[in-house]
Amino acid sequence: MARIPGLRIGSVLFFASGATGLAYEVIWFRRFAHIWGASSLAMAAVVASFLLALGIGAHFMGRRADRARVPLKGYAWCEAGIGLLALLIPYECGLLAPISAALYPALHDLPILHTGVRLLLTFLVIGPPCILMGGTFPLLVRQFTPPTGELGSAAGWIYAVNTGGAAIGCYLAGFHLLPWLGLSGTNSLAA
Repeated sequence: MARIPGLRIGSVLFFASGATGLAYEVIWFRRFAHIWGASSLAMAAVVASFLLALGIGAHFMGRRADRARVPLKGYAWCEAGIGLLALLIPYECGLLAPISAALYPALHDLPILHTGVRLLLTFLVIGPPCILMGGTFPLLVRQFTPPTGELGSAAGWIYAVNTGGAAIGCYLAGFHLLPWLGLSGTNSLAA
């Protein structure tokens, strides 16, 4: 891979971004398991919302990244937005608990509709930060794409670094951070 100015720092940033992104997903699953129950449908709602929002963000930010004069600035704004929106999620989950309790009797006999409503509510909560997460990759790729416009090895390297960070973040959150915080079980997330 040719030497690209700033790629080393960008790699560290995107490794950390991948680590925090998947740590968020693990934490959010624990949060939503408390609201929806620790079922495969609850997990599917979180994973589907997470992945759908990533795709939406990548699609729309990919178009903007091509026109950005300083894509790294857009990347910084996305990361700041992710952090701010992630801080709101515990409060939003607190609001969802009574909604879930109210919906259960009305939708208990309508499992497809009940699952659809859960998916929609989950997406409304975690979708916004995940859309911004999806937008970070195209912005960094554009930042480190040579002036010739060839994506080359920089895009592959950035993706690999982010994936490595995601794996580390998932591991650390699930096996170390949550137990250290006393949140290893779904019942402990009520607070």
